[in-house]
Amino acid sequence: MGRTLLKKLKNKEKFIVCNNLMENPITGELMSKSRGTGVFLNTDANTMFGQIMAQPDEMIRIFLVNNTRVPLEEIDTLDIENNPMNAKLFTARKIVEIFHGATAANSALEHFKNTFSNKVFPENAPEFATDKSELSVMDILQIGMGSESKTELRRLVLQNAVTINDAKVTDINQVIPTISTLFVRVGRKTFFKIVIKK
Repeated sequence: MGRTLLKKLKNKEKFIVCNNLMENPITGELMSKSRGTGVFLNTDANTMFGQIMAQPDEMIRIFLVNNTRVPLEEIDTLDIENNPMNAKLFTARKIVEIFHGATAANSALEHFKNTFSNKVFPENAPEFATDKSELSVMDILQIGMGSESKTELRRLVLQNAVTINDAKVTDINQVIPTISTLFVRVGRKTFFKIVIKK
């Protein structure tokens, strides 16, 4: 109807590109930033890889069908139901390769394995300086994640998503002495350091 109307009113052609909505087959939910299921095209290769790995297992086939040219026969051989992790790693590499190239995709794969499987703290994690002798957990999170609301930061702490120097933090009022660099991990994808400024 849009094409017909524009042709009649302005004598112009209108072209339409249609694609499927990537809906979770179990919950019926669409991808969402607020639910942590968004994958954003303006992110770097490592971030995009991590966003894809954070998807529910039931989205693997949907991602491959809608975003890659992997043949359906090959998708069937992945045995997603019994080997979801390997299938998801395959999917993330394929999609990141489309937007960032093969070299960046392979690098993102190794980065993910080292960071999340081997629990290696990323060397290139953002650094923030402080000259305070101690900081509360909320102070630390606000320094590294200032864009998030206080409500969201509290929620992350209460859900055991915050680790400081390899120790889980569950008390938003806990005070951390800044004797040396603080290595902070929030959830599966956010890392930063608090460096002590002399």
